[in-house]
Amino acid sequence: MAKKDNSIRTAFFLNLAFTVLEVTGGLISGSIAIWADSLLDFADSLSLGAGWYFEKKSKKGSTDKYSYGYARFSLLGAMINAVTLLLGSIYIVYASVDRIINPQTPDAYWMLGISFLGIALNGIGVWKLKSGKSMNKQVMMILLLAR
Repeated sequence: MAKKDNSIRTAFFLNLAFTVLEVTGGLISGSIAIWADSLLDFADSLSLGAGWYFEKKSKKGSTDKYSYGYARFSLLGAMINAVTLLLGSIYIVYASVDRIINPQTPDAYWMLGISFLGIALNGIGVWKLKSGKSMNKQVMMILLLAR
């Protein structure tokens, strides 16, 4: 029996848990940057969730309607993740310019703690996805590396 691959599911739940933690940390620290990043992480979670769904869907065999099967759904998941990365990058540039124009002083200790935790959790997600053969898994791994 083939071993079930849960790497996308693990990356999804790690990212979603960190998103909740980041919202809480952003509120406690008063950091607009962390709050904004939590919104971006939420978009990443949605993207990972879509990737998880499409990767699962892509494993189905061919039918009368889809003679090729569902393998292209994995590519659709990769495309959604790539668009999420692009939109997230545009948002980060916008938020950075706004921060330069209107500087504020947040609680640095909370920010450091949350950033170290984020690096660790994204690292675990990348480690789980690194053996992925599909385009979808590779794009999800890049999504987490870019964060």
